[in-house]
Amino acid sequence: QNYGDIMKSCHILVVLLLSVSSLFSQFHISGNTHSLAYSWADQNETGQFNIYQGFQFNVTNEKWKSTSFSTYFREAYFAEPGEWNGKLYKLYITNSPFTNKLKLRVGRQFLYKGVVNGTIDGLCLKAELMKNLNMGLIVGSLAPLDRDMKVGNWDNGNLLGTYAGYKYFKKHFLQISYVRKEKYTELAWHQVGMNLNGFLKNSFFYYAKLDYNLASSYIQRLRLRSDYTLKKWTMGLEYALQRPMVYEFSYFNVFDIKAYNQVRSSLGYNWKSYLLQLNHIITTFEDENSHEMVFLISKRRNSLGIIYNNGFTGNNFGVYGQILYPLWKNLSLRLYGNYYNYERYMIDISEHATAFSAGIQYRMGNSYIRAEIQEAGNNLMKNDWRGFFQYIYSFNL
Repeated sequence: QNYGDIMKSCHILVVLLLSVSSLFSQFHISGNTHSLAYSWADQNETGQFNIYQGFQFNVTNEKWKSTSFSTYFREAYFAEPGEWNGKLYKLYITNSPFTNKLKLRVGRQFLYKGVVNGTIDGLCLKAELMKNLNMGLIVGSLAPLDRDMKVGNWDNGNLLGTYAGYKYFKKHFLQISYVRKEKYTELAWHQVGMNLNGFLKNSFFYYAKLDYNLASSYIQRLRLRSDYTLKKWTMGLEYALQRPMVYEFSYFNVFDIKAYNQVRSSLGYNWKSYLLQLNHIITTFEDENSHEMVFLISKRRNSLGIIYNNGFTGNNFGVYGQILYPLWKNLSLRLYGNYYNYERYMIDISEHATAFSAGIQYRMGNSYIRAEIQEAGNNLMKNDWRGFFQYIYSFNL
């Protein structure tokens, strides 16, 4: 199998879709194809390259509006080990039987509903019980980690989850979720979670998230966040506590699983067409602290930032910036660069790393093209040159 065969297969598939669309005009097909090539030289200065070819589309029918079909798959050629590899990220059918307030999705799908998250080969049943109340039931086998096109084996991993969400007073939302995950017939994950967010008078946003580990009886994740806007000023404050996500049967559970605590604060000001922002992050792990300060000035897609760290993470300093400059109507020049001076953990020796990229972005109709030359260097490799090319074509039939 080679790249020409893959492209030929994709072209045949597109032609078939176009033929189906012309024969059955009630069908509506939308999606995109995307091609990507990445080249570099290894430590022996031997040229290497990876190629990616993806295809994503959604099919609906005017006669059966309650049913749709969606898929996304990708073929890739890797320089090491020098062969093609296919991945199926999603392939499912969605149907709303009896009423639009009931929706059933069957197949490979990615889910993120509170503590219920991941890719499964199974079903998701959603129901709108009241105007502002919705519930869901999720069950299936865990998709293979390599996203192989075979259905995941139930004994190798399965998931059962449910959630309920309620919207109240128009601008506030509460969600409760539950998940039980098994791998190799053993309990791997057992959690319950709560999400709460909303706005007060359009200027104050709040968010709270709590995930509790039922198997180990401790808080897995806690996050509290608030943002306030006053004319040209924006202010934010956030607290986070999180433990590593370790399966219950994992060998790593013999260790004492400890959480880190983090406090983030931010202050922003809109000055003319510029946004000035200052962020301060304090991370505490056991009895040690680290501080990170980030200053950012941006205007649309152009930005310049400064980063400074100290504490148990070492004394680190970095500068980064991006420029997106329009050359013509649909053609833009993109420049990106950064410099970082850092210390490794437990080693008080300063090292540095640099990265730079220059390229173009072109948009015309349904096509998007991006091409770049990239360069990076550090104490181990002074010059690492790479090439990047991307082409995306969107269609709506």
